[in-house]
Amino acid sequence: REAMKQVRVWNSEPGVVRPVRMSVNLSARSLHEQDLVEQIETRLAETECRPEWLQVEVTERAAVDGDERATNAPRARRDDRH
Repeated sequence: REAMKQVRVWNSEPGVVRPVRMSVNLSARSLHEQDLVEQIETRLAETECRPEWLQVEVTERAAVDGDERATNAPRARRDDRH
């Protein structure tokens, strides 16, 4: 949530020509949460952060520790929107 608030502040500054993007890492535990996408969407709305300002990354460790279903869930949701 704090990362989303900060990137919104940066992108609200006068004179920003190209939007700033921030990357956040997901833990292996987060990948197993059934409502992960909904949690992210809720926080985006709460912080007024535009989705294109946020890059969600899966760490190598999380990918190794997670199962295929968990690591593919965020991609599947993103792909549904395009």
